[in-house]
Amino acid sequence: MIPERLRNRAMARIMDGIEYDTNGGCWLWRKGLTNDDGYSKLYLRFDGRTRTLMGHRVSYWLHHGDPTGQCVCHRCDQHACVN
Repeated sequence: MIPERLRNRAMARIMDGIEYDTNGGCWLWRKGLTNDDGYSKLYLRFDGRTRTLMGHRVSYWLHHGDPTGQCVCHRCDQHACVN
């Protein structure tokens, strides 16, 4: 998914763009929401090009490992949540 060398940059981007919902435990993404479905998107540059990645998948990768081939679902069903 993302080269390991970009872990710190990706983590900083995720943490900088969230608003904490203290009531429900959500980490709501407030930067770069898509217009059509409300899912978060994150732009990272690697391998010579800028890539658009889904924020919740990047967050999953940072906290649990590569989700390639897996469906990453939100327990809270908030599209903007990256927790």
